[in-house]
Amino acid sequence: MRCSRRRTGRWTIQDGHVGWRSRPSWLLAASSLGEVQMKVSEMKARLSAHGVEDGGLYTHGSLGGGEIDGIEQVDGKWFTYFSERGSKRNYREWPSEEEAAAYIYERAERLARRLGLWKG
Repeated sequence: MRCSRRRTGRWTIQDGHVGWRSRPSWLLAASSLGEVQMKVSEMKARLSAHGVEDGGLYTHGSLGGGEIDGIEQVDGKWFTYFSERGSKRNYREWPSEEEAAAYIYERAERLARRLGLWKG
């Protein structure tokens, strides 16, 4: 059996749980325990606690100040996108708010660490 996904990582099996490699470890743990996963409001609070603010390395529902990842809800569905040159490109629909938030959280954290902006 072959599982695949486009461009964002690969499937893995860890401690008997099938997971997506690019997801943060806390999300895999939460989903395996059946706990409530992070909503966008909690994602924003966690990123802010590490010095990453909305509009800096990600944006929630707007175009941002440059080339930046974004997340928004449209007609009850969650989307991520890349904002550049005044437009939103590469829309991707997610099955849930939690999965969209996990994707943006991981990308913002990775970029903040790479740029030396991550605090804590």
